[in-house]
Amino acid sequence: MPERHHPWLWCLVLLLLALAGCSLTTTYRYADRIILWQLDHYFDLNSNQRHDLAQRLTPLLTRHRHEALPQYETFLREIGQRIEQGLTGPDVDWAYATYDRLRADLFERVVAESGVFLASVDARQVRTFESVLQKDNAKTERLVQNPPSERLSKRAEATLDWLKDWLGPLTKEQQERIREWSLGLPDVQEVLVAYQQQRQQELLTLLHQPRTPERIARELHTMFVSPDKTAPQSYHNAVRQMREAAKTMVLSIDQHVTPEQRHHAVTKLQRLIDAGSALPWSHSLASRPPDRRGDFHALKRYSRRPWPLPKTKRASISTRHWSRRAGKSKTTRAPIFMLDEEWPSETSPS
Repeated sequence: MPERHHPWLWCLVLLLLALAGCSLTTTYRYADRIILWQLDHYFDLNSNQRHDLAQRLTPLLTRHRHEALPQYETFLREIGQRIEQGLTGPDVDWAYATYDRLRADLFERVVAESGVFLASVDARQVRTFESVLQKDNAKTERLVQNPPSERLSKRAEATLDWLKDWLGPLTKEQQERIREWSLGLPDVQEVLVAYQQQRQQELLTLLHQPRTPERIARELHTMFVSPDKTAPQSYHNAVRQMREAAKTMVLSIDQHVTPEQRHHAVTKLQRLIDAGSALPWSHSLASRPPDRRGDFHALKRYSRRPWPLPKTKRASISTRHWSRRAGKSKTTRAPIFMLDEEWPSETSPS
């Protein structure tokens, strides 16, 4: 399902990536920087906006750490218990419903702050936002235009990679079965892309009109907290078909895993829970030490595409250190998931 809707909301979805097995520690350590990078990429922030966002992110992320993260840990712990016992149809239904609830809770937490930020966006920044979306959509449309067999094959390979990470080594028979099941999942990408673009147009329409933080918050609530009320029927049908097919696939996989693979998955979940429990209870950009190569290397888990690097001449304090280390003097983009051997010298350019 497409994840890019509104940059602020999209970035905060990183906080839910724990549910998919990403690094909780790295997510929370750099959530504010990731959000600022994305917003700067889409809106070309001015200094006042960067400062205001940095100030607002600290309490927002701290509250999330106190109130929402324990819910994620409970969810993961119960998933582990159900995996140990062997999954059933009601288990998968419960996982879908819980994910939907946690996602709605996450968006509910940020719509007010998003309204404040979007009310500060001027006409030039709206044009910048629209231009970046057009470029993103052009790339997405090129991917959608690939032959269905090619798209489905790539999806099957990604599924296999993900399962190898969670279950450990797979037998040849398991890989063949999983690939076959994955290829049988419905191809709903075109419908989901169309839905994403519909929401983008709704947001752009809102930004081209006179607006207040309160009005924007109400509209964002409709788009992202209660999307079922306004989403087209084609989208509802696509999500239902995919979830039903994925449920069948999950239950089939569960019936063919070995005790060792089941233990591997439960152990990985427990490590994720332990990492969440070890996180600090406050979040402050200013209090964190300088960035380290390994932390940014870990961020490659979050995206297959390069993250935008803010222009050096207007880079905020949260990104200037990395900008200098990356040695990017003539470009504004750099991959954040560089391999260790590709990372520039630790000596900052003069």
